[in-house]
Amino acid sequence: MQDERVAQTPAQVTQAQAQAATKPERRKEGRTGNVPPQCWREHRRDINMNDWYALLNPPRTARESDCKYICAKGNAKKWCVDSVFSTEDNGSCRLFAAVNQKTHVNMNDWYSPPRPARESDCTYLCEKGNAKAWCVESKFSTKDNGSCRLSACNTALCGEKKYTNMNQWYDDDLNPRAALNEDCKFMCEATAWCVESKFSTADNGSCTLSSCKAQSLSANVLGVARRHRPYVDVFIVFTVLGILFFLAVDCIGKCRLSSAKSAKSARSSL
Repeated sequence: MQDERVAQTPAQVTQAQAQAATKPERRKEGRTGNVPPQCWREHRRDINMNDWYALLNPPRTARESDCKYICAKGNAKKWCVDSVFSTEDNGSCRLFAAVNQKTHVNMNDWYSPPRPARESDCTYLCEKGNAKAWCVESKFSTKDNGSCRLSACNTALCGEKKYTNMNQWYDDDLNPRAALNEDCKFMCEATAWCVESKFSTADNGSCTLSSCKAQSLSANVLGVARRHRPYVDVFIVFTVLGILFFLAVDCIGKCRLSSAKSAKSARSSL
């Protein structure tokens, strides 16, 4: 049987190989990891881990093994699946939980006598219901006849995945170039869990994909306050009581001083 393939010049063969090697690779890289990164559940950076070990004999700084211990054998062992240590913030430890999310719908039909579901029902499912072992955040909605989304993820923290040495991905092109911001955006758009991307020329071209949008410090503080509202309420009450106590003591002191001055003035006039 006669071979019907059309002969190609070396330049055409090289071009075809380059196109086959580079174009699918870019798309493949963009779609890598459609499963979201593990949930970033806690960031222990406000606890100054270095201070924990400063009292040891001899004293030392926190290290990666300490972070791993918290995850594997410490008070986070029931849910922690991964940890990342950093020397920043006087020693910090990021703890990750397995991705777990569940949404209940038609909650309005759950109750007898009939009543509409409410946010407190959703909060109860997360904090005291059958999801309490893994749930850290809940979100109620009146949609879908009353719905409740339970999540093991802390939305004030972002799950991230960083790619480096991106410039090497495009070295084999017929027209070699450096990685671009558009490449990073492409990767985010092609990744199911990504909502925000950040490109940098550092690390030979890098792209960080994030599962949530960056929050301002005020938004982050507000989120923490909402999750710890009972403690915030107690703090506010004690703060107000402390202020009132200070004002009362100050008023009593001023009244006594005024009385003493009046009495001294009265004696002087006699």
